[in-house]
Amino acid sequence: MKRYGYYAINLSLEDTWNRTLVFFENHKSKIEDQYFSTNNLYRKLRIRHGFSVHIYGTAYGETYEMIFGYNPSDSTTYVSVSVKYSNFGKGFPSKVPKDMVKEWAYEMDITPMKLVREIDDNFLANLDKIQEIPLQQIANLSNKFCAMCGEANSKKDTFCVSCGTQLDT
Repeated sequence: MKRYGYYAINLSLEDTWNRTLVFFENHKSKIEDQYFSTNNLYRKLRIRHGFSVHIYGTAYGETYEMIFGYNPSDSTTYVSVSVKYSNFGKGFPSKVPKDMVKEWAYEMDITPMKLVREIDDNFLANLDKIQEIPLQQIANLSNKFCAMCGEANSKKDTFCVSCGTQLDT
C-alpha cells in the first residue's frame, strides 16, 4: 500500500534536511539513497524502516521516499512524503507509517496531516520546477551572504542558516 503527504515548511532546506536525517536515525531507520540537484535546492531521500512490533500490531517495515524543494522566492521548503508499506501483519500495520509521519511533522514544528491515497501532481510539478531554478536566479533572490562561512541566505534571515552567525542588515 502507498500513502502520500505534502507539506510547506517555514524552515531552511538545510534545517529541514538535517532534522529529517536525525529523526529517522533516531527511529532505527536506514538511509538507502540520497540525491542533490545541481542548484542544491532540490533533494530526494529514501529511508527504510524495518520490522516492528507494537501493542496495536506488527508491521513488516515501510519505505519512505521524500522530496525536498526550497523555493527562495517565498523562503519555504516544500516536502513530499510517499510511504510504501505492507498491509499484511497482525493488528493495524498502517498505524506505524501514520505515527512515524506524524512524529516527523512534530519534529519539523508543523501540524501533522493525514496521509492520503492520491498523488498531488501539481505539488510534485512545482517541486520539479525548483530543481530547474538557475544558479544566477538563486544569487539574485538570496542576496545575503554570511561573512563567516559564505553561505547564501534569504533576504529575511537575520542569522546564517548554515553556521548561525548574525548577518549584516
